[in-house]
Amino acid sequence: MAGAASWTALANLAKRIDHAEKTAEEAATEKEIDAEARELVQLQLDDEEEPQDEATLEAAVNNASRATRFEVFKEARSFRTKNWEKPESMLRVIPIFRALIDNAAGQVFHRNHAQLSRAIALRDRKGTELVRSDGSPAFLMYEFNRAICAIELGLDDKAILADLTVARRRESLRKLIEKDTVFTGWAKAHGVDLETLRMSEPSASSPL
Repeated sequence: MAGAASWTALANLAKRIDHAEKTAEEAATEKEIDAEARELVQLQLDDEEEPQDEATLEAAVNNASRATRFEVFKEARSFRTKNWEKPESMLRVIPIFRALIDNAAGQVFHRNHAQLSRAIALRDRKGTELVRSDGSPAFLMYEFNRAICAIELGLDDKAILADLTVARRRESLRKLIEKDTVFTGWAKAHGVDLETLRMSEPSASSPL
């Protein structure tokens, strides 16, 4: 009996040791995956580096831990805030947001979309158009970013068109709208001319 108990105790100990080794191994693997994701994101956001391969970047962000994806989101959002007047810099951050939408962290876009809608409502409550020091409309990045979120979330086309119509009043944003694949892909799929922001009329059905 005592022998059987000893063997059971040894077996349980072996299981615990095996579990601990697997946990340590998994933790080490996760750490490596997270480090790779952070490195690729930092390279992508460095204007002096070549843009990263989007498929590789997307896979790295997708495989990263939830904590790392959240850090990536915060870093990308900070970069966007600091560089919103630089079209080429803005083009570098969009693939990161696109990667975030493809997994559980995609809820970030829902939060961002809601935050932007509230910000726009507060801005417009003033009743007068806000302008920058050079006289151009202010805070048009709100509509620009909300359009990105809405496209990624598959929301209403008319609302997206309305936001793009507002955002393109700033020249730098107009160039981004007409160039970036987020917008060109959506426009092609929905028959939208990005230069006029008009949707093509559906072709008439053939008579039976």
